[in-house]
Amino acid sequence: MDRAYSVTMGDRGRLVVPAQVRQHAGLTAGAHCCAVTWSEVSQKVRAAGGDWGLARALLDSYKLGVLDATAADAEWAAMRWQAGQGPSLADRFCLALGERLDADMLTADTAWGTSGRVHQIR
Repeated sequence: MDRAYSVTMGDRGRLVVPAQVRQHAGLTAGAHCCAVTWSEVSQKVRAAGGDWGLARALLDSYKLGVLDATAADAEWAAMRWQAGQGPSLADRFCLALGERLDADMLTADTAWGTSGRVHQIR
């Protein structure tokens, strides 16, 4: 992506995902996330006092597929663990899924870096 985009909370408490981000992420044609990451997203929305039903409906409207984690994903994620630094367990599962699917990965988390198929959206 040539420009930085952000996902924001709109004036009605709804998530706003710019069209350029949705298009680049493939969200208009269907995209995937790992079930482990889905759990973390749900947790973070709830922890922030958000409405998970609303957030889930938004994500569902983009045809976001939630894929099961595999043993290979778990091993890939474990091999990239670093004490006290780096991406969270859920993030490492997301990266493992991206590797398994040979897909580009979008994130706003700088801990993911910018190498390979990882693209920062902030």
